[in-house]
Amino acid sequence: MFNFPNNNMGNISNVINSLMGNINNVINSLGGATQMMQQFNQFKNNLQGDPRLQVQNLLNSGQMNQNQYSQLLSLAQTLNQMMPRYF
Repeated sequence: MFNFPNNNMGNISNVINSLMGNINNVINSLGGATQMMQQFNQFKNNLQGDPRLQVQNLLNSGQMNQNQYSQLLSLAQTLNQMMPRYF
């Protein structure tokens, strides 16, 4: 067993607790990413027809404004860069 002076035990304990918290945060983030991907796949599988045409129809009908269209386009481009095999 290691012999640490009593005042260092608290520091080591704090470091270990911090590392465990960081590990838990990573695990939770991965779980969140997995859930997000499952939800995205479900959304993608439920789409009917050409999504680009549907968005264009929303824009043409006034149900979506140009600013919303630009935001959606930017988001789609970002997602395409992050997950090219899904698009």
